[in-house]
Amino acid sequence: MKFSKIFMLAATALIFSACAEKEEWNTTEGATVSVAQATLRVSEAQGLFQLPITVTGERNAPIQVTVEVKSAEATEKTLSAEEDVHYMVTSKVINISNEDNGGNIEIKAIDDAEINYNREFEVTIISVNGATLDQENNTTLVTLKDNDSNPYDRLAGAWQLQIVSDYDGPMAWNVNVITDTEGGDAYEKYTIVTGLSGYEFMTARLDYSYNAETEEGYVAFTMPYVSVEGVNFGSFIGDIHLYGITEDNKVMTSATSIKGVWNEDMTEITFEATPKFGMLIVVDGQLYSWWERCVIAKMVKN
Repeated sequence: MKFSKIFMLAATALIFSACAEKEEWNTTEGATVSVAQATLRVSEAQGLFQLPITVTGERNAPIQVTVEVKSAEATEKTLSAEEDVHYMVTSKVINISNEDNGGNIEIKAIDDAEINYNREFEVTIISVNGATLDQENNTTLVTLKDNDSNPYDRLAGAWQLQIVSDYDGPMAWNVNVITDTEGGDAYEKYTIVTGLSGYEFMTARLDYSYNAETEEGYVAFTMPYVSVEGVNFGSFIGDIHLYGITEDNKVMTSATSIKGVWNEDMTEITFEATPKFGMLIVVDGQLYSWWERCVIAKMVKN
């Protein structure tokens, strides 16, 4: 993982160094740079996320912002997050156009798959070219929320969706389950699954239910659901809709779901055999043809 990061940053550095000599920074007075928020809380299974930087004031050219990261001091109920172990930073230097009111530091959280206290680290702006640094608002404390004690959070990440297609037999799709952040409208209610049929833009809604007292729960693909709109099929434009399908291959236009139950360590979800899972092409509001018709068997965590 470190090697891949070194390669990524080396490539970024080469591109940046080639451009930096030609770059001219803002010379207008009054431009100020700060972090957008003092704290940022994300799930350790979030993967890539953005830490926002804010710029105020008129500018006549871009500005450049450099940050540093360091582990936050551990407390009785938090742990220190270490760079390249619990998170990775794509680049610690960003350029912000004079037409933009801010930019983002891209960070990747790394899921440790262990139940532990939340981990924390600090991102601090240490230098700015072409603007003044707001010294009182130059640091964001990032909390990597442990996801391994909450079943909803543990759903996040890469899975293999195993199906039995009516057309091609047993096969698998590499999908990604996207959970909402704590406090969001979808948090502990539903997730979005991307990567259906091998296409990242094809999505499904996976509902979530959990009883904390009994420690039992399930997920369910809910349908009908509009997976993707405006797909160019060459000779026409259509949408992909998801429907429940009866055993005799009739489309269930009323609300239905395919429930799945996870195992003890939440690495595998086994689904009911009925109803079947249907992906249909819809053109001008009318069912046009099948895209896929299958039984969803399992989801296995990658």
